[in-house]
Amino acid sequence: MDAIGNTPVVRLKRVFADAYVVAKLEYMNPGGSIKDRMVRHMLKGLPPGTERVVESSSGNTGAALAMASAVLGLLCDVTVPKTTSTEKVKRIGAYGAQVHLCSIDNGKDGEPGYQAVAEQIAKENDAFYLNQYCSELNRQAHYLDTAP
Repeated sequence: MDAIGNTPVVRLKRVFADAYVVAKLEYMNPGGSIKDRMVRHMLKGLPPGTERVVESSSGNTGAALAMASAVLGLLCDVTVPKTTSTEKVKRIGAYGAQVHLCSIDNGKDGEPGYQAVAEQIAKENDAFYLNQYCSELNRQAHYLDTAP
């Protein structure tokens, strides 16, 4: 978990010749994306005794959570839309997470959507649902960690 963050910053001189513009190379996080920072921050707030975490994701957050869960010894379920690439699904599973392929939205294909399935899994298993799309912790992660 300590390998997350401290990503290099590079100046974009060729693109912005008249301004000082820099970019953080977030792909250099161990999970390959900026989502590593958000997941790390959200997991710091886990209730004591949490053994299982759940998230709905189109890929990168799921991979970051699966990686962090493997490091922290947590059981992990990630729900993804059926349209998620095979590579992303395999990557999430390679970290040891249980991947659930779901409809994108409720009502499509007569099945609940991937967010609803994540909520259901969390409720049935007394698991912590990160809920990246609605969580204040997601915003805090970028304000407190990414931005500086």
